[in-house]
Amino acid sequence: MHTSRTIAVILGASSCLGLLDACGGGATPAPVTAPLAPLPSSASCARVTDPSRAPRPLTLTRAGSTVALADIGGKTFAYVADEDERAVHVIDVDGQKDVATTPLGGKPAQLMFLPDGRLVVTLRDRAVFEVLEPQADPTRGLDGRCAVGTDAEPFGLALTPDDAQLLVTSGWGRSLASYKAQVPSMQQSWDVALPREPRSVIASDDGSKAFVAQAVGGQVSVVDLPLQRVVPTETHATKENLAAASKAGAFGAGLSSFRFTTFSSMGTSCQGFALAKTEDPRGRVLVPQALVDPGNPLENTPGYGNPENDQTEVADVAVLDESGGDLLMASLEVSQARLARSMASDAAHAHEECLLPRSAAYDAKNKSLLVGCFGVDDVIAYDAFAASPVRAMKRRWDVAAGPSGIAVDPRGQRAVVFAQFERVVDVLSLAGPELVDDVGANKGGPAARIHLTETRMSIPTSIAVGRVLFHMVGDDRISHDGRACASCHPDGRDDSLTWATPNGPRRTIMLSGRINDTAPFSWSGSEHTLQEHMGITFTRLKGNGGLRSMELDALAQYVQTLAEPPAVANAAAKDRIARGSAIFHSPAAGCSSCHAGPLATDNLHHDVQSKTTADKSGSFNTPSLRFVGGGGPYFHDGRYKTLQQLLTDADRKMGHTAQLSGDDLQSMEAYLRSL
Repeated sequence: MHTSRTIAVILGASSCLGLLDACGGGATPAPVTAPLAPLPSSASCARVTDPSRAPRPLTLTRAGSTVALADIGGKTFAYVADEDERAVHVIDVDGQKDVATTPLGGKPAQLMFLPDGRLVVTLRDRAVFEVLEPQADPTRGLDGRCAVGTDAEPFGLALTPDDAQLLVTSGWGRSLASYKAQVPSMQQSWDVALPREPRSVIASDDGSKAFVAQAVGGQVSVVDLPLQRVVPTETHATKENLAAASKAGAFGAGLSSFRFTTFSSMGTSCQGFALAKTEDPRGRVLVPQALVDPGNPLENTPGYGNPENDQTEVADVAVLDESGGDLLMASLEVSQARLARSMASDAAHAHEECLLPRSAAYDAKNKSLLVGCFGVDDVIAYDAFAASPVRAMKRRWDVAAGPSGIAVDPRGQRAVVFAQFERVVDVLSLAGPELVDDVGANKGGPAARIHLTETRMSIPTSIAVGRVLFHMVGDDRISHDGRACASCHPDGRDDSLTWATPNGPRRTIMLSGRINDTAPFSWSGSEHTLQEHMGITFTRLKGNGGLRSMELDALAQYVQTLAEPPAVANAAAKDRIARGSAIFHSPAAGCSSCHAGPLATDNLHHDVQSKTTADKSGSFNTPSLRFVGGGGPYFHDGRYKTLQQLLTDADRKMGHTAQLSGDDLQSMEAYLRSL
């Protein structure tokens, strides 16, 4: 594991700030261009210089990442989206140097080259994407062309094969939108609603479908582009999926040959942040994820999850057929042998599961899927055409912490990886033999490591340390089975799951924007400090303990500074929201008697008659309602799938809603979604 090394790197880097001579000098800082002025949405997005002088995209993958490669004068340059610095860096990959930095007006999530050399960047905290023009001289950075409005939290980018549609996902806005890529204004054509937390997107080769990874909820959204219709596809074993696969003869000799630990064991999936597509006639969409066993919520368990399953989460790569969007069930196989290997006592291979996949790219020459794994800080190459890619590991590289983006340079047979947590670009050689044995792949290291220069105030050292710990997979002090804090709280939010626990069923609570001033913590409300709450959590995860007080403090500070979801403006519903607020705060409804104040909680315990047979107590801490519209399912046991169900069924258990008309209920729901 990289915990100690990464923390030492972060602490060492901070001690050198402002003391470069004392720390052995350092690279000459990259030129910093002036921050881009706010770009009006009415501005033209078109190029203004001769296209023949534009950087040439090295590989037109037509999918976004935090890394995009371009050829400038026969040399390879990487354009890197640095969320911490709110900037795009230009990296001379051949010269191993950060040559320019362009500060942005927001946090970049992904960037992608258009065929004419323009660069599109989503700014997740500003609800816009910007179109930028790289200069012919890469040391001069980027010029702004236009900004285009999006739904809340734009994230993923993709182009259709005809380059006509620019596709943009919005995480908190739960949507996929299409923009006219060949029109100077980049005007929006349409958008469709998606399930929770969409992230990366990619279009099929025939332009008929878009595939959208969902960070939670165990599914990929397959969008029919001509019809603008969404078909969510489950990315784990359901009864329906197994029945369909069995009917189609996918299991050969029958279900008995399909070696799941148990049918219901890995009951769902999570961590669907990235995806990639093969460039082969046998088109495959590859979705790195984690399969999860949350246990039976009607049973009391010693920890979180099924006590009979020592490996609560396992790495997986779901495979979808590109032509039909169908899930290939063999890609979900979890054998007992693999589980035993995952929990091997051999220190060289224990806890190396890729439980937090955050980036992916396809290496066409080697027919490999490259996956960047947070927590273990590796890039893993899987056989992209294996029945179960995650069981066909080919190579593995040790990279810096937080590999958030990967781009393949076929000309140089290398991959360029951006590691956000250490702000490092690692260059990996894709040439050479595959290094695989029965236990795992021997790790290689980067062929080159390029440190990004700092241009603005970076995040504080304590927050940087806390972020590493929050995502640390396989730290025995935190859990016995490899789970990290981010396993249940991706992006600081929630996994949408209800877990079996010692006290009964417990729905994961979102952390972002809901920690400060909401003590006591947990549904039981028995822990009065974050440190106390984390200690109990680590005990239930069967961690060994031993985090130092400075590490616990750093972790608590990081959690308290998790970026809250962006506000969702809805001017059209202004009157309805006002009406809903009046009803919510009225004595007749009684909602605000418990959900009061700016955080919509009184921080007290109440018995709202929701006790299940597994609950040891019927009294629960009042949860904050901030950002409740972006969550779900609801209640401590997740019994309500939608806000509408909660409002119509919970009468007299908490508040009074039976007397409300349908229009009033819709107004109340609109108000809750605005919080």
